[in-house]
Amino acid sequence: MAKAMVMINCPETGRPVATGISMERASFAPSILNNQVLYNCPVCGRDHFWSKEDAFLEEEQSSGLK
Repeated sequence: MAKAMVMINCPETGRPVATGISMERASFAPSILNNQVLYNCPVCGRDHFWSKEDAFLEEEQSSGLK
């Protein structure tokens, strides 16, 4: 199975940002991703705290958002 990048939307800009975590789609639903931190967001430069409720998987045929 192919892995997909776990993404969040930057709370400052709303733009999607890669978290640096990748996983198989089947593993995402049961995963525990609580109290995660994205350091130095590449979009706005700030640190963001996030949890699984904030996350989504990047489309496998991405448009280059990483």
